[in-house]
Amino acid sequence: METKRCKLFEAKKYVKRYETKLGINTMSKTAKDIYSFVAHENETTIAKINRHPFFVEDISLSTIKRAVEELSCNDFIKFTRSPRDTRERLITIKG
Repeated sequence: METKRCKLFEAKKYVKRYETKLGINTMSKTAKDIYSFVAHENETTIAKINRHPFFVEDISLSTIKRAVEELSCNDFIKFTRSPRDTRERLITIKG
């Protein structure tokens, strides 16, 4: 678990360093954090984001949903149906 957390923080540092180049410099802090998480996980869901220790303590589910919507509306992420469970929408980085 500790190595996954370290890799997530590395992803966050990368996004912080290149946020202007990536085009997310005007996004909220939560949206940037979720972008980092999605980039780190490759395929994730809102439920996984909500359960991750990085988000569990400080951020509500509705805030996570707003940040995901912000990223989606600005074409930074995309949704696909899970092949295992069609009710599940997988979130990936667009591009």
